[in-house]
Amino acid sequence: AISGGTERAFFRLGLGNIRENGVLRNTGVDRYNVSAHIGMVPFDNFSINTRIQLALTDRSRNTFLRERFAEQEYIPSLLTPLSPNKDYLNNYYDLLDRWSFDKNQDHFLAGSINAAYQLKNWNISSSFLMNYHDNNRDLYYPTTINDGNNFASYFVGLDKRTAWKNSISYQSNLGAGVNLEISGNANMQWDRRKYDYIKGYRGGSDFVKIIAGGDNPSFQDGTIFAFKDYLNHNLVSFSAQAQLNIKEKYEVSAIVNREGSSYFQNGYWWFTSPSLSLA
Repeated sequence: AISGGTERAFFRLGLGNIRENGVLRNTGVDRYNVSAHIGMVPFDNFSINTRIQLALTDRSRNTFLRERFAEQEYIPSLLTPLSPNKDYLNNYYDLLDRWSFDKNQDHFLAGSINAAYQLKNWNISSSFLMNYHDNNRDLYYPTTINDGNNFASYFVGLDKRTAWKNSISYQSNLGAGVNLEISGNANMQWDRRKYDYIKGYRGGSDFVKIIAGGDNPSFQDGTIFAFKDYLNHNLVSFSAQAQLNIKEKYEVSAIVNREGSSYFQNGYWWFTSPSLSLA
């Protein structure tokens, strides 16, 4: 990591890599990280901070027979199980490494920008945030290790979030050891989630390892299955809080939240939740 700058402007950049080998054969995780933080103070009591983070994770998954059968939803013939012989086992691993693949990657991107201003007893802040996350897995098993039946599947899942958060607070010393703090928040959030999953059995050749449909499908017609889902969620929330502290012994707090969510049932989009606490 490197950093530098002055009181008015500064930066910090970081790079990282983590590699871990698993306990099982050919398993492990390889993760790369990039982060950046840039801050500015254009004038007294006013600051702007920008943060960005990127990450890539590459997984090497295990090759358990149990995991393979569960993914395929397929049980081969048990009349001739794999012989407990070293040569047979090495031949199985050789075929597995030569003809099959299991690629699993995870990508993450997050960014935010925040502006904050302080004026005597007032604190005002506004932030805009976004993140993107996807996970994909590309898998293929050949006929040579799969009872004469090859299998391919592909999965991709996406998760995107955007948010705008605003807050304002006021603090005051009322004397005689009594402190008052009043704050308010207004937030908006948008979530988008989806996944696509397709799998196919009985391909025409071990050299064709992708699933293609149409008039000439690469896998046997009727053995290709596709699944997908898409979800949107919008959330708006407002909150107000008053907190009274007496000589750091007693505390009275009152909170009111007002939220509107697209998850709520039709006609009941908004929800109000007041609370009062004494300590």
